[in-house]
Amino acid sequence: MVAYCRAGLGANRARLPAAVHFQQPGDTVEHTPNGPDRTRLLPGPPTDAVELPHQLGVFAEKAVGRIVAAAEVSWVRTGSRVWWLTGAGGGTWYLKRHRGRTCHEREVTAHESWVPALGRQTPRLVAADDQRKLAQPRAVMGWTGPSAWASIAAMNNELLPTVKQVRFVELNAKALRALANGDLAGGSAEAGIALHEHFVSDRARMIFDYRAKQITEDPSAAPWTTRAAVSEPDGTVVGDSGFHGPPSEAGVLEVGYTVVPEYRRQGYARAMLKALLERAAAEPGVTTVRATVAADNIASLATVACFDFQRVGERGNERDGIAYVFERPAKPDQQAE
Repeated sequence: MVAYCRAGLGANRARLPAAVHFQQPGDTVEHTPNGPDRTRLLPGPPTDAVELPHQLGVFAEKAVGRIVAAAEVSWVRTGSRVWWLTGAGGGTWYLKRHRGRTCHEREVTAHESWVPALGRQTPRLVAADDQRKLAQPRAVMGWTGPSAWASIAAMNNELLPTVKQVRFVELNAKALRALANGDLAGGSAEAGIALHEHFVSDRARMIFDYRAKQITEDPSAAPWTTRAAVSEPDGTVVGDSGFHGPPSEAGVLEVGYTVVPEYRRQGYARAMLKALLERAAAEPGVTTVRATVAADNIASLATVACFDFQRVGERGNERDGIAYVFERPAKPDQQAE
């Protein structure tokens, strides 16, 4: 207690945030003006605070959504910088620009291995710059500029304060056909639930047209394909998800999910993927779950990383866009068998 008080007094006098006092056996409890000075002042954040660079801001917003404030909170170590970010929805994160590859790899590895075991109050890695091909297959892609190894972490799980729950509502061939034709009311009536207008966006109509044809030509695909995702317990339609079709002969199921834009960055994609993985694990003939994610879809890359998907390849090209292919065992507990 003596050391604690003297350290606090020393820091206050020096107008610094912290200090350490080394109290030794035999030292007096009361203050001795001419006694040994065992207090060591600790420098605080740099006085020349650095504004968040634009490219790092872009990287952060791809991962967590719009940032409304960024304050530098770097500590003593030089070469790296840390910013405290505040999102439009009130979430807070740390964004760190590491000194170099070694520091970046060490911290990303820690976040992906032993840090989560410390409990819910520990920082959770959200995204990490991996453009220079680090030995981190689950790190999230995000280019932040030359010599800028960066990572962003949610403190105390503030990014996802509550675990989302979803249930799936079937979209049969008639519902899918109505939506493909832009008939939101007809599709909602057939599904028995009020669907979001996003279900008749151009991209959604194209996908639903393909799915309607798919299950018309092959009715056995119907139990596997697109469903509306409904948030529980409030009953809000937050997106759609399902498998691309029945399992392949090799026992592979490919997942797909879309979150309505206004409900993104809230944990619904994770809830959808979790439900799909549970379904896959319950199917005797399914051995592998596959996910294909656009290389620039930072949020979805972060989602699959949470479920231990491993990158096994890529599709596409630079003109049409690159997508990464990920796989994981349908029943992870049987992986070693």
